[in-house]
Amino acid sequence: MSSASEIKLQILFAPLPEEERNVEQSGAKEYALRTAEKFRSHTATTSCNVEISHLADWNKENFTTATAVLFMISCGPDGSVHRSVRKTTKWIKEQEKTTTIAMVALLGHAVCKTSAEQMEDVVYASGRRLAKSLQSIVAAPEPPSAASLLEIQIELEAPEEKFDGWVRSLVELLLRE
Repeated sequence: MSSASEIKLQILFAPLPEEERNVEQSGAKEYALRTAEKFRSHTATTSCNVEISHLADWNKENFTTATAVLFMISCGPDGSVHRSVRKTTKWIKEQEKTTTIAMVALLGHAVCKTSAEQMEDVVYASGRRLAKSLQSIVAAPEPPSAASLLEIQIELEAPEEKFDGWVRSLVELLLRE
């Protein structure tokens, strides 16, 4: 993707609404930090400027200046998401096309495999709307790939099982020369 010597990656996380008072212990922030570390450890030939911020605090004007924006959205078992997710989805729908690459990780918080499977559409509905609105404005130089969206139940799956492989594919996509 990049022939430039520096990649600018913004990782935006949205905790569950009830985690707002203790953002430092949210699953979304934990996964954002994990992702940043993986990008930083794979940048031998390319400089990677990684910024992490809460979606509610995001300076949206940086959207078009970033090489890539990665959204880490915590999705409650009942489909609840932080209010900033809905506000951002609405804002994105009003934007012009951009060449910024956008990826979304939807982090489900179900604690029962059966309910996670039965409620999958409800759990990820708001996050899928965000991903769909992003897809409509991103004029990516390549066809969209499966790497642009990940849905994972982080209470049921260890990050090494599915998440780390997804991040590796993003690293390869963004840092290949």
